Amino acid sequence: MATVSEALLRECCFTARYRNRDEAERAFERVHPLALVLRGPALYLLATLDDFEDIRQLRVHRFLSAELLADQPRRLPEGFDLDAYIRTGSFEYPEGDPIPLVALFQRGAARHLQEAPLSADQRIVDEDDWRVRLSATVNDTALLRWWLLGFGAGVEVLEPVALRAEMADTARRMAWRYRPV
Repeated sequence: MATVSEALLRECCFTARYRNRDEAERAFERVHPLALVLRGPALYLLATLDDFEDIRQLRVHRFLSAELLADQPRRLPEGFDLDAYIRTGSFEYPEGDPIPLVALFQRGAARHLQEAPLSADQRIVDEDDWRVRLSATVNDTALLRWWLLGFGAGVEVLEPVALRAEMADTARRMAWRYRPV
């Protein structure tokens, strides 16, 4: 972590040994660090590797070793903008095209949606005394499902119909799993 941080601050490269998710070890001659991004409990380094231009997401805890190359300046991809990179959904791992989400949220659960909108076209309107209707175009991702399930009974997905059916199926399986034994 110290080498990664120092390379970012000094805008230089580092060499590294890295273990990927499949437990395979890789060696990189030049890691060009771009940014650190915290996503949930995991810290990711955005970087380009060796002579490649594509931006990679590397979980910092998987680095086995790293050595600073203070005399080798990092290469920044042309036009790289961290905020724009994140806004494109690069950390969400889309499973399909963006979807028009319509859901009912308990008023308390929806409060945070006003502070941190899901999308530029998000709309929240009162449904009744205790619920609001959210409409937003969002990326169709596993993260969206986990996020929705995190609200438990505080949310009801109305559209798209396929996502509603998926949430209902998950709720049925959860109810079965939590049945009295």
